[in-house]
Amino acid sequence: MEKRKYVSLGVSLIIIGITFFISNLIEGFNWKYLWAIFFIIPIVSLISDFAASPETKKHHIFPIFLLSQLMVFFIVWAAGFHYEYMQQSWPFFVIITGTSLIAFASFKKEAKSLYIGTFLIILGITFLIFTFGIFNMKILAAIWPIFLVIGGIFIVIFYLKFKK
Repeated sequence: MEKRKYVSLGVSLIIIGITFFISNLIEGFNWKYLWAIFFIIPIVSLISDFAASPETKKHHIFPIFLLSQLMVFFIVWAAGFHYEYMQQSWPFFVIITGTSLIAFASFKKEAKSLYIGTFLIILGITFLIFTFGIFNMKILAAIWPIFLVIGGIFIVIFYLKFKK
């Protein structure tokens, strides 16, 4: 167990070092956009722990997918958008959480995680449509209580279906 932790840390440092070295070779590249690469340390640690005993470490799937998606999101966002529209990107975090739950559900074979993940993705896409102005924000201001009702229905269904 201890050996695997040191190997994970070593692999993480190698990946981070190579990334910073490559960024030094690109003239004019600003290294401050690479801060999200530090997500790699817990990702590699969780993956190595999961790989050692996948049957008992299925709970690692959610944070592996969540952190991996967040790392990619922040690297792409920093390189492409330079944080100009970050206040409008919050629905992506709901979608990322939903996709991580779906990945978790596929490994764990849990229907409730699949339903919750699907609900979060639909909710995130809905908020994304309103946030980027495809629909008028006044509509969302008027109908937001419906999301509470839908969430309540999901909770009741989960309780009745899965609580035995």
